[in-house]
Amino acid sequence: MNSWNETSAPISHQRGRFTAGHAATAALLVLFAVLVLRRAWLSDDAYITFRTVDNFINGYRLTWNPGERVQAYTHPLWMMALSVFYFFTREIYFTSIFLSIALSLAAVSLLPARIARTRTGAALGLAALALSNAFVDYSTSGLENPLSHLLLAVFAVLLFSLPRTPRSLLWLSGVASLAAVNRLDSVLIYAPALLMAWLETDDKKKGLLMGIAGQAPLLLWELFSIVYYGFPFPNTYYAKLYTGIPQAELTRQGMYYFLNSLERDPLTLAEIAFGLIAALLNREKRGLALGGGTALYLLYIVRIGGDFMSGRFFTLPLLSAVILISRLDASNLSKTAFYTLLTGMLLLARAAPVPVWDVTQSKTITVMSDTGIVDERMWYFPDVALIKTGRHKVTPSSYAHIWGAQARADSEVDFVVHTTGVIGMYGYFAGPNVHLIDNMALADPLLARLPVRCDVPWRIGHYERSLPAGYFSSVYHGNNIIEDEDIAEFYDQIRLITRGELFSPARWQAIWKMNTGQLNDLIPARCES
Repeated sequence: MNSWNETSAPISHQRGRFTAGHAATAALLVLFAVLVLRRAWLSDDAYITFRTVDNFINGYRLTWNPGERVQAYTHPLWMMALSVFYFFTREIYFTSIFLSIALSLAAVSLLPARIARTRTGAALGLAALALSNAFVDYSTSGLENPLSHLLLAVFAVLLFSLPRTPRSLLWLSGVASLAAVNRLDSVLIYAPALLMAWLETDDKKKGLLMGIAGQAPLLLWELFSIVYYGFPFPNTYYAKLYTGIPQAELTRQGMYYFLNSLERDPLTLAEIAFGLIAALLNREKRGLALGGGTALYLLYIVRIGGDFMSGRFFTLPLLSAVILISRLDASNLSKTAFYTLLTGMLLLARAAPVPVWDVTQSKTITVMSDTGIVDERMWYFPDVALIKTGRHKVTPSSYAHIWGAQARADSEVDFVVHTTGVIGMYGYFAGPNVHLIDNMALADPLLARLPVRCDVPWRIGHYERSLPAGYFSSVYHGNNIIEDEDIAEFYDQIRLITRGELFSPARWQAIWKMNTGQLNDLIPARCES
């Protein structure tokens, strides 16, 4: 058998011996690792979670501002994973970057090892991931993407290999549940595949029970969240829910998010489209279900208005699409067809303003678009890039780091309260003795439930609030002196939930009223001028 036929042959025929296919996939894995290392970085938003991790490990519990139970992070599982390693290292920059790289390599390695049908399919999939700006950039960043990628890859291994039995549903549901704890909205990708797996079981009653049992991680987290924080969802959810922005405007912004990706990273959306087509061509029921979940997630991205981080929300659909592509039987694919596909991917990658093999960009290319979507890696790269670290360089070398360190020094003399809309690096380096009022409301339980300002143009993911008269003084002095009586009454309930005794009857009464909307009449219904 010649080398190309070995590369194209089903992986099941190649196990136990080293072939040209193994060499090709190994080379692509190395290429992926090199590209990720060259572009490794941390986002400012990651430091929002890092502040909670730092508080948790240093005895301030799972808080953002110590003494106030607020879930300012959207990825509980990622936060817990970081906390485990941070407990030993007491250093967040290298800890988060190298943990992310390890998880990313583990996720990508499963494609040729356990998911793809042929080495050719695996090679094409690995090339797509390695050439995607979005996937490479968010294989680090300090956000939850790498862990989401690994969980999806593990789910795919189980989905396409486990027998159609009720017990298999326990494993599939368990992995999907962990993925939901890592990022709740990812459940949209998993739900159709779980439903299909259940429909394929003979004993549907037992399968349903197994599926419910597998959801234990999510159910336990939700129980903890309600008991500890008083709410089932992170504070960021409420900050982005009570905006008053018409759905039509958010949908339009969601379309801009797709257009931005086409401009800055055309390969990613092209591969996602190809993956959905591959699911139809393959006619594998569970693959079709995974493709349906991917399409559902893409519609969700449009509905919520996308994100301000270019490409971030497309990494999970891309991996799902690549998994579907790798499930195609490529054993009869000719060498000419293979190199044509690979060339097409290279041309699409080259069409990006900053191809994945570059780390810097021309000054003529704008980092932020007119629609408020920004290339976050390029924005922060000069200050937080792994390749720019050295013995004599403070990381990150940003003004936010300097200002945060100064605030920490001030807090050693007196209690400090600051109002700011950029809370990541600044909040982490300011330390636990500086109480930060976030006027974007991501970490503030009161402002998250107040309407956005209508005199300030909104940007996706950034919805500014005005501080009620007396709120700053209330935080500084530790009592409620808000001037508006209704908002003051609402704030009393918020304080009871976030600062009161966990199991006091009054707190649980406030939790019930707050989560069932019985207190909504106390807050303004329209944006503030």
